[in-house]
Amino acid sequence: MDIDKTTEFFKWCSIINGSLLILTALIMSFKLDLYYKIHQKVFFQGTKEEYSKAIFNMLAYWKIIVFVFNVVPYLALIIIKD
Repeated sequence: MDIDKTTEFFKWCSIINGSLLILTALIMSFKLDLYYKIHQKVFFQGTKEEYSKAIFNMLAYWKIIVFVFNVVPYLALIIIKD
C-alpha cells in the first residue's frame, strides 16, 4: 500500500467515524430520555443520571479513539507526504 492510498484510507476513516460520532452525540443529546427507557429495560439498571454520565463517558472515549487512531495518523501522513 502506497502513501497516497493510506492517506485516503485514513481520511475516509476520519470522516466516517467523525460523522458517526457527531450524529450519535446529537441523537443522545436530544433523545436521551427515549434511549434511557429502552436501555433500562434491557441493559442498564441504574438511574437516569448514571445513564447520562455513562453515555457521555462513552462518547468522550469514542472521541479520543477517533482522534488517536484516525485523525492523528491522517495528519501525520499529510505531513510526511510533502
